[in-house]
Amino acid sequence: MTCATIRAVMQVLHILKGLGLAGAENHLMILLAGLREQGIDARMLLWVSADNQADDIVKEAQRRSIPIERWVMPGNFAPGFFLKLVRYLRQQKPDIVHTHLVQAETYAIPAAKLAGVPHVINSSHNDDPFRRHPIFRLRSWILWRLTDKGIAISDTIRRFLIEVEGAHPEQIQTIYYGFTPLPIQKEETGVKLIGSVCRLVPQKGIAYALDAVAKLTPEYPNLHYMIVGDGALRSTLELQAKNLGISDRVQFLGWRKDAKELMARFDIFLAPSLWEGFGLVFLEAMAQSVPIVASRVSAVPEVVEDGKTGILVPPRDPDSIASAIKNLLDNPELAKKMGEAGRERLTTTFTPQRMIEQTVTLYAEVMQS
Repeated sequence: MTCATIRAVMQVLHILKGLGLAGAENHLMILLAGLREQGIDARMLLWVSADNQADDIVKEAQRRSIPIERWVMPGNFAPGFFLKLVRYLRQQKPDIVHTHLVQAETYAIPAAKLAGVPHVINSSHNDDPFRRHPIFRLRSWILWRLTDKGIAISDTIRRFLIEVEGAHPEQIQTIYYGFTPLPIQKEETGVKLIGSVCRLVPQKGIAYALDAVAKLTPEYPNLHYMIVGDGALRSTLELQAKNLGISDRVQFLGWRKDAKELMARFDIFLAPSLWEGFGLVFLEAMAQSVPIVASRVSAVPEVVEDGKTGILVPPRDPDSIASAIKNLLDNPELAKKMGEAGRERLTTTFTPQRMIEQTVTLYAEVMQS
């Protein structure tokens, strides 16, 4: 059976629990739309919590003509939910179940095997610290033995899956995220604008960014910091900005549908994360030729080339963050060069076409095995 024939008959069900259109979810929108253009019947089963229906994910899937079903997932382990999933998979008869993120791994991999789904693939999007706990590692070791193939979104994640979770090296393939560069929409605002786009959670390190901005504002009276995103730490961070005396320089915008357009206004994109599986938002910044200041952690050096497309700094280090920002503010030609290099890297290394082709090839290999 040829690859073209396999594509024509292949049904792939992607399963994840989503909170909103963040990195993994945006990645899936690009991937599933591309798979469907290749003739693959790619669908999504989205699990949500009762208090967060993730309407933005559903609307984006519908906009892209991606078939999607939404289930409310119980907060605690629920045998009834698991059995419902087994019955659903037996009814739908997908050729491949492709899982994403921890809840889907835990429920859908064993459910797929119990339902007789021929093939199971799991994409791993992060190396969160909780995944190193001995009980969680045992859980992961078991799940990898129920999985045909795994996709790591970076080489860093691939090493983590092999060394920490016990996946077999031949089982895991690295496939980077892809992103289509938009037309550059630079807009002169009359200020020097630093920007971050992220969830306001400890992982993203925004507290260190605020400390760094506070060190710079006395020297740069037209410097402002825009934070696009929301989360549990928002009120804490707003209070921190107030206590630092920079409330008039910091904008907390919450989640915005026009986040990509806002990024075009940034002079510097700032991501002081404590860990990152990849960081699709880096590609979004590169698409607008914005130079990046980010932490040298996890997979970030695979995406942001230190000294070429941005400046990498130690995590939890406001002094280093401030120094890197100052370097770019004082050297606009360097900033411009890094931004242009980032866009060039995006268009050669992190393309949706490459991501989709590699995924289709993996599917075909699994189907023929």
